[in-house]
Amino acid sequence: MTQDKGVAWAVERIGQRIDYDGAYGSQCMDLVVAMCVEGFGWRPYGNAIRLTDQAVPVGWQRVRKTASFIPAPGDIAIWGLNEYATYGHTGIIESANEQTFVSIDQNWFNPSLAVGSPAARVQHNYYGFWGVLRPPYKTKGGHKLMDAADLDAAFQHGPFQRSRGKNEADEWIGRSVFDFLRFAEQQGEVVERKNREAAAQRRLMELEKQVLDKNAAAINMDAVLEFLANLKK
Repeated sequence: MTQDKGVAWAVERIGQRIDYDGAYGSQCMDLVVAMCVEGFGWRPYGNAIRLTDQAVPVGWQRVRKTASFIPAPGDIAIWGLNEYATYGHTGIIESANEQTFVSIDQNWFNPSLAVGSPAARVQHNYYGFWGVLRPPYKTKGGHKLMDAADLDAAFQHGPFQRSRGKNEADEWIGRSVFDFLRFAEQQGEVVERKNREAAAQRRLMELEKQVLDKNAAAINMDAVLEFLANLKK
């Protein structure tokens, strides 16, 4: 599921009632559970407050609200402060700014613990807002956007793992390449050009071999820079 499709999925449910667990009608959590299962094959459990502490699959991010934090479309909003601290509330964010956000919520208007209420578009302030769960949305090309955690994992366990720490040049090569690939992927270029991606991987392996077989000083830095420049084209 892409980010756009996640938002569209929620908007399409406006006016509908989803009672995923067959209990207490269309509660707020039912909408979010349905989206998580249909889009990502994961079923959260419990009341909405449990979204603040239950284990989440690899790739999901739990982000606390700060003064400067603005949720992204498709984030799963979590209320867990003040009167929301016991049961919580949740919805799927459509848009947001520093003062307010719009989300698709069940059981917000005419709330009922017995039968709930239909999904609706609601404008909120950040009162009681705890933070968000961010699903591992895919890009339109089919790949998840790389974030800082992905880069760290790639550097720890990827093609540069064995030679990491041997010298500064080794680390520079690894982080420069992965940082640039992150940018290219966000623009949709890497995922749309499979042949160039394969060539880039082969070139990375060649650079790694130089690091492993020789001293880093022997690396042709001009060739590295040329490789990075060609990726940007």
